[in-house]
Amino acid sequence: MVELKNIYFASYALIFTFYGSAVTAVGPIIIYFSKITHQDETYFSFVFLARAIGYLLGGSLIKYLTHLMPYHRLFAILITICGVSLIVSSFNFGFLNLSITLLIAGGTCCMMNILTNLCIFEIFINDRQDYWIQLINLFFGIGGLIGPAFVIYY
Repeated sequence: MVELKNIYFASYALIFTFYGSAVTAVGPIIIYFSKITHQDETYFSFVFLARAIGYLLGGSLIKYLTHLMPYHRLFAILITICGVSLIVSSFNFGFLNLSITLLIAGGTCCMMNILTNLCIFEIFINDRQDYWIQLINLFFGIGGLIGPAFVIYY
């Protein structure tokens, strides 16, 4: 019989694969966004700067959010916010709107990453947590390879 912690890990691995593909798919879309927004590709470094600032803010904010609710409920809220912001970013044709939605996506992605590591530590409390953390990041890397290839293909 399959243990419950292995089912939890498989679900986190699947989520992290999609998460990795969503985060890395933004890079190949720059040419498409530059045509829509009528901006030069060099201006899109500000979009990635906004996403990096979101990562910093998310990393600072997660400390306070983990005290408000259980990890799994917070993770569900964050993945919903991240998914909605990434979907909205594909429909926003303004440069400022794109920067704001990727700032939100960056913050929630950072919080999800930290929260997943905390959840892995809780799930595998009596096992080797370092092995499982590296394995979950491997799934992020696999998603990171799939995302840009999928975007370029379509």
